[in-house]
Amino acid sequence: MPRSPLKCPWIPSSRLGTGSACWLRLNSIKKLSTIALALGVERTRSELLPFLTDTIYDEDEVLLALAEQLGNFTGLVGGPDFAHCLLPPLENLATVEETVVRDKAVESLRQISQEHTPV
Repeated sequence: MPRSPLKCPWIPSSRLGTGSACWLRLNSIKKLSTIALALGVERTRSELLPFLTDTIYDEDEVLLALAEQLGNFTGLVGGPDFAHCLLPPLENLATVEETVVRDKAVESLRQISQEHTPV
């Protein structure tokens, strides 16, 4: 059975414009490892990470949580051989205006670089 392309089912689109949207996104990001486990490593690499790279939220709390979560994602993308898949979203996070988010993104980049298998 073919799988449908990844949308954002964990964040109801009807709620994105409300005051609780930030809380919903933050809660979803904090559960990102559970979402990745449910998707499996291939769909995490091919769908979830590109989605996160293209959909950078503007709330600092959400960005900080995302930067922290991605630092622990090596096993969820297939191990050290695929750690490079984590670079695009972390590189984007390392360029945001908020210093604490940038610092966490750089910390996560350092963490995955230690786990990365050289090509």
